[in-house]
Amino acid sequence: MYTNTRKKADVNIAKHLIDPDNTEIGREFRFKAELVNTNDANMDYSYTSGAESGFTNHNGESTSTLIVSEFILRNNEDLTLKDLPVNATLRITEIDSFDHDVVVTSAKNSADLNSNPRVFEFVIPADGDNITFTNTLKKVNLKLYSVDEKHQVFENASYQLSFDNSIVYPNIDDGLFYTKEPMYLGSFTVTQKWCDDAYEKIDVPMNFSIIGTDSADNDGTAVQADISNYYAEYDPDTQTWSIYIINCEKIVAPTGVADTPIGAIALIAVFTLMFCTAFVYINCRRKEVE
Repeated sequence: MYTNTRKKADVNIAKHLIDPDNTEIGREFRFKAELVNTNDANMDYSYTSGAESGFTNHNGESTSTLIVSEFILRNNEDLTLKDLPVNATLRITEIDSFDHDVVVTSAKNSADLNSNPRVFEFVIPADGDNITFTNTLKKVNLKLYSVDEKHQVFENASYQLSFDNSIVYPNIDDGLFYTKEPMYLGSFTVTQKWCDDAYEKIDVPMNFSIIGTDSADNDGTAVQADISNYYAEYDPDTQTWSIYIINCEKIVAPTGVADTPIGAIALIAVFTLMFCTAFVYINCRRKEVE
């Protein structure tokens, strides 16, 4: 009697992050791995490092896909999937990494069978493989402007930015008060330190984030903020986000005569006219008597 035992191999998955501004220290990247198109469900596939979950075996029933629970890697960390069936197809997916450009490499030059840049799908070689996901944080250019409610230049203000805590003033000609080239995707804060007394000072810090999306619009980026008094425009030719902070003029209650309601003003005008008419009439009677 001959007993055939399917060969097994290990696959190591590593994470490398390119983050020039060190904005994502400790960032966690989520992954999942799937064995595709295998009927060898009697094997209990698992991985090392004491993880709480591994490949499921579906109680020995034949299945076309075996799924591993999600796992997490940080920069320069790796994890090994143990005892995988040789010549089976393994699909590794990095989840929710839209703010990065992702490049995946195979130490054994295994062919990638999937067109998604965040997915690496390959046939497991007899001696296993080492797969590395290299994430480069996306970047754009950033310009910040100060404008009024009519979208005109508002230069009578000063701002402080979380990038370097410097206090800056808008240009008189276009309202530009800060430029960052490049701006790696992430968050920053703008605080208004002073503005013209005729305008409402923005007393709360303005928190902005430039994020990655799964859309092709704006080169896969978008602006988010916790305020409403702004608008943003993207120039694909220069890959620049321009953010305009809107300053609102104070609503000042009028003083003096202007405080008098229109109806009261009209009534005063009637009484004034009556008084003048009576005055003229009395003077005319006096002249008749004389």
